[in-house]
Amino acid sequence: MSSDDIYIRHMVDAISEIQDILDGRTYKEFVLILFECTLASVSLKFLEKRQIN
Repeated sequence: MSSDDIYIRHMVDAISEIQDILDGRTYKEFVLILFECTLASVSLKFLEKRQIN
């Protein structure tokens, strides 16, 4: 199995996991989840920079 095959397989697995999570959710819930993830990511970056300084 080449590295491209492994990459594609990981992508397919990740997409199917995301589809499983989103089954039964509305578009509004999906947007809220994305917003929460983005906010958490920004908060972590801020805390990392603050610890470095």
